[in-house]
Amino acid sequence: GAIIAINKSDLLPPEKFHEIKNILSERLKFLDWAPLVFISALTGNGISKIFPEIEKIIKWQGYKAKTNNLNNFFKQVINKRTPPNKMKFKYIAQVAPKPPTFVIKTNYPDEVQASYKRYIVNSIRKKYLFYGNPIFITFKK
Repeated sequence: GAIIAINKSDLLPPEKFHEIKNILSERLKFLDWAPLVFISALTGNGISKIFPEIEKIIKWQGYKAKTNNLNNFFKQVINKRTPPNKMKFKYIAQVAPKPPTFVIKTNYPDEVQASYKRYIVNSIRKKYLFYGNPIFITFKK
């Protein structure tokens, strides 16, 4: 899991926080799942917000979705946005909780487009959250 902690927030006017969040969202797209906390080591402001975030991240690290529920959900995801070409998905299984890692069986594992993989990851995150944790997916034949 990860938390993005922005130090020296005591030097920023409050109206700049939103602007900085937007800049970081753009530059750190690969960490869009990580919570953002503004802190000041000098004043201690915001430090107390880090520990509840850590607790939430740890809680979701240990979460393992039930395979049956996961597959029912995955069918809905596939039906909502049909896979490209003649690709067929057989099933999905969560093979590890720390970090959340999934294996998806498909007939063309090397041809899953990045955009479709992102769609699946975003769908899983929307349903199961996995707060503050990356989600890894592997496609296998």
